[in-house]
Amino acid sequence: MYYEALKAGVPLRSREEINSQEFAALKNQFDIPTELLEAYNSYWSDSNIKSNASGKDGVLDMIHQHTRQYLRWRKALPTKVDLQNRDFFSAATNLDKNQLREPQEDLVEQVNAIRTSLQSPLKTVSTEAMLGLLSPVTALMYAWEHRPTSGDTRELFSAVTESADVPKGVQELFNHYLHDSRAGFRLPTNMEPQDITGGYLRYRNVYRNSHEQTVASASQDSRGSLNAEVAQDALAGTGEGATV
Repeated sequence: MYYEALKAGVPLRSREEINSQEFAALKNQFDIPTELLEAYNSYWSDSNIKSNASGKDGVLDMIHQHTRQYLRWRKALPTKVDLQNRDFFSAATNLDKNQLREPQEDLVEQVNAIRTSLQSPLKTVSTEAMLGLLSPVTALMYAWEHRPTSGDTRELFSAVTESADVPKGVQELFNHYLHDSRAGFRLPTNMEPQDITGGYLRYRNVYRNSHEQTVASASQDSRGSLNAEVAQDALAGTGEGATV
């Protein structure tokens, strides 16, 4: 990235300048503290995740293992009370505390909704018939709200609800050094809606499905332009954008 930026003409400092006495104070700001390095190494050793993955499949498998490990750690934060007893929460500003509470409560609601969905499947003959009776917009919204639960979501749901011990190294790194992007990313002041993005229950991925992009970018007023075909796909469980 550094090399490509220099080629493109970005005015970055050269390695010689960075290592010069003139920029010593600035360079020190990028030093990695010993405590962080130790916590990082302990995470790798305690999590038993291999760090030598290669190729697409190897990298994806490593990402999946990290995600499941993270969700097991979030399982250790089942309630607001427990969250408020954590050191990182106590040290946060009032604004940050509110932004930490919100996604945790949202995760609890999401898990409860998925549990209910798995226990009471809503994909029935009567639901199919409703598409012919409701308006296209209402049918689309109904189909989206009752779309099938994807295999990935089921897998991550299991990770966040199972009773599994969280290794000490994992707890230390996440408790003291983790940036919660779900809590921090705002549009502009609210979190990303988990019914569109998947919330915490998603793997890192590259989204190229036109239905997902359409639904994610549509406003409440403009969703009427989304046709019933998308709703049919959602109810049928077909298409990459059809599952939660």
